[in-house]
Amino acid sequence: MTDSQAQEANRLAALHRTGILDTPPEETFDRFCRIAANAIDVPVALVSLVDDHRQWFKARLGIDDPETPREIAFCAHAIQNDDPLVVENALEDPRFRSNPLVTGDTHVRFYAGAPIILSGGYRLGTVCVLDTNPRQISEGQRQILVDLAGLAARELEIRAGAAFAEERREIAEERAMSAELVAKEMNHRMGNLFAQVSGLVSMAAREHDSPADLVSAVRERVIALKSVNDLLVEQKFRGASLRDVAEAALAPLIGEKLGETGLVISGDDLPLNDKAAFNIALVLSELGTNALKYGALSDRGGRVSLFWQREGEVLRLVWQESDTGDWGARPPHRQGFGSLLLDRVAPAGLMGQAARRFTEAGYSYELTAKLAHITQEGLLADSVITSS
Repeated sequence: MTDSQAQEANRLAALHRTGILDTPPEETFDRFCRIAANAIDVPVALVSLVDDHRQWFKARLGIDDPETPREIAFCAHAIQNDDPLVVENALEDPRFRSNPLVTGDTHVRFYAGAPIILSGGYRLGTVCVLDTNPRQISEGQRQILVDLAGLAARELEIRAGAAFAEERREIAEERAMSAELVAKEMNHRMGNLFAQVSGLVSMAAREHDSPADLVSAVRERVIALKSVNDLLVEQKFRGASLRDVAEAALAPLIGEKLGETGLVISGDDLPLNDKAAFNIALVLSELGTNALKYGALSDRGGRVSLFWQREGEVLRLVWQESDTGDWGARPPHRQGFGSLLLDRVAPAGLMGQAARRFTEAGYSYELTAKLAHITQEGLLADSVITSS
């Protein structure tokens, strides 16, 4: 973009900011036309604003057309300088002698226009007069046009200021509403998180009498929830991918050695909503803890495969352990807090189903849930872990 093109773009932007274009007639601007026509004794007076492809008349006296094409507008020449443009006889001026306004039925011969200049230097249009006869203009009459153009500029700046103030007010209101919505949304989401933590503590308290045992039972699960919450905050609660959630839930257990253990993670990228992220994190934290303490990731040297895939409108997530020994060959004798979380609580939070399998080859856990309930694009499930 050249300098002249940039200047014209800025001029047009200043014109449009006034909000004056295509507004109804107003006495203030009509008065400018009457004063100019009477002072210079001409039949036509205009308050003209030069837009991109037209000149539009905010006020007009002596003509009916509300606008003309910019390419034939005398005012398009007048706004090129700060001084008034005076054309005493258009037939003798090479710039205008072939202009349709001169050669056509309008028969323009005389033109005088003073640019309307805003304080920023933008020339938006003119206060101008026309006649069908050649004539001259006195210095006093020229000054009247300059003064009227100055008054017109002041009116436009007042309007631009009012429009700007209104725009700023609307922006401030929108920001206030946005901040209120964000606060409500954060309160809602944090309420869900606290409800999940409260549910974990309540369920664990039923099985553990001592505070130390209770803390031990919930600590790793709460850490998993915090890790996923940190991830969601980083994503501004726009959801998180299933892979990121899996790594966030398992990293506190395995640490930086996530890629060095017998754990392999695979699956397509899938954006989860926040509730699904929390529930899946609890599942993976529980599975990871068990694998480290008793299963394939303990001292047995086994392997774990975590994978997921879309099957139609359903997500299928599988945790498969091999070389688990006796631990993975048969179900535990006692269904405790962890079993309840894996079998009932987390699947309910996802509006899905879960199944655990114990075989000689190893242990597996399979979770299925409808994509519509767990993805960022889908509806959020209302279920959270409760103490009931």
